Amino acid sequence: MSDSVSSEGLEGAFEKLSKFGLTSYEIKVYRTLLTNGPLTAMGVVKLSGVPQPRIYDVFNNMISKGLVEASPGKKKVYRALPVTTVLGRRIEELTLDIEAMSKKLEEN
Repeated sequence: MSDSVSSEGLEGAFEKLSKFGLTSYEIKVYRTLLTNGPLTAMGVVKLSGVPQPRIYDVFNNMISKGLVEASPGKKKVYRALPVTTVLGRRIEELTLDIEAMSKKLEEN
């Protein structure tokens, strides 16, 4: 398998994260952190292509979604949580939402 084919397959896999509510910038940041390890905000900007003025909003959204952790202190280093952890949690949340909705519909 050539690098371009495997790279395209990986890109497609990351694009599927949009089904879980991630924006294109969040997908770029998440991929960058997963493939390069923990980085500073400027490191992520350089490698991901996300504009510098948007990076802290993207990080804040990703932290609230449970995708990324930030180190304490002034010069933060950001780390992506594993895909299986993040998506597993999201699937559990969706399953509970579906069960609650089904229960309400049955009651009515």
